[in-house]
Amino acid sequence: IQATWQVNFYGIFRANMIIQNLEPENDLRKRIIGEAKALRAYYYLELVTQFGDLPLVLKGLEPTEFNQARVPKANIYAQIETDATEAAAALPNKSDYSAGDQFRASKGMAYALLGKVLLYQARYTEAAAAFENVTGYGLVPNYADVFKDAEEFGSESVLEASFSSKVPYDWNYPWGTRFENNLHVQLMGARAGSTPELGLIAGWGFNYPSEKLWDAFNTMGDTERRDATMFSEAQYLTYKSTDPDFDGSTWWDYNRYFRLKYGSFDAETNQDGAPKELNYGTNWRLIRYADVLLLKAEAYAMANQDGPAQAALNEVRARAGLADVTATGDALMAAIRNERFVELAFEGHRYFDLIRWGEAIANAELGVQVPATFSGGDPAHYGDNFNYGTHQVFPIPISDIAAATNMTQNPGYGN
Repeated sequence: IQATWQVNFYGIFRANMIIQNLEPENDLRKRIIGEAKALRAYYYLELVTQFGDLPLVLKGLEPTEFNQARVPKANIYAQIETDATEAAAALPNKSDYSAGDQFRASKGMAYALLGKVLLYQARYTEAAAAFENVTGYGLVPNYADVFKDAEEFGSESVLEASFSSKVPYDWNYPWGTRFENNLHVQLMGARAGSTPELGLIAGWGFNYPSEKLWDAFNTMGDTERRDATMFSEAQYLTYKSTDPDFDGSTWWDYNRYFRLKYGSFDAETNQDGAPKELNYGTNWRLIRYADVLLLKAEAYAMANQDGPAQAALNEVRARAGLADVTATGDALMAAIRNERFVELAFEGHRYFDLIRWGEAIANAELGVQVPATFSGGDPAHYGDNFNYGTHQVFPIPISDIAAATNMTQNPGYGN
């Protein structure tokens, strides 16, 4: 929680330094200021989604100004709208950047952020219009390829967090720092040992898939995305690489399924003799076009425009070889919610989707205890602890509560 808070405010501080100190004297400087505004909008959208009311800091602070109070999230939303709108006017399309600059903030990224912040405020018609301006992107034909090295900054990528495997690190690893590689891929790889048949090397076993996700794919008849996202224990036991001592009963969160999406693929790590498990270069896709299409579908559906909602939803489904959805009204919205569940699994959207869809939906998904897979094991999550009133947002880090007397804690988290 503290790291999430800090790293986003670090980004806001750096964006503020550019916006405050760079004179827009030529087109390059105007573009750089636009990039900074787009990034500031992204960081604030991350923070307001996770923490609610926030300090709104738009310039470098003097020491006498460090003790900032939180402002209502409506003020944060308004600033995100301003930054995203101004960034969209200043930035080029992604296609206008050179191959070496595809990582940069673009007009499409700014409009995606504008659409999201409008959607979060239930301004559905305006949100749909913003999403219509996210142009020049396309879905990668093969879903499994979206998350591989070859498609980094590709046609589906609106915004990525970039990592490198080139350092390379050894076991004198800089733990606790902002290292250049993506160690999290190793953390969440399958603990059952290497699976050469799938190109996987062993991981450390965090964040395993659930049976519920597996069943959701099967109910839809969606084996293409399922088999690019996860595989079952039954499948694993058929591989020649089966660990002879295989026993998942002591593994935290293990639910008889393994992860493939953002998996610990041998081909995604350093091949130069460094410990492979420490040197993944896999980028996180923070905003991709499929997400934008599903958000656009949601905005249109909530604005009672079923036709364009169906069109955006079905564009995503077509890649998976699934039939078009022709439902309308509440049934259409239910189909969009389910599509986000399977399409965006392991991309960090699910919890916040459930929260923003309202208390009844959140309680139905998060307020139910999922039993342990093994006798004496731990539940996959503890639904009896979920409280929608409290858990819509995370607690403000206690270090900031202690450092700033004007800082207040979110309700339900104590002092």
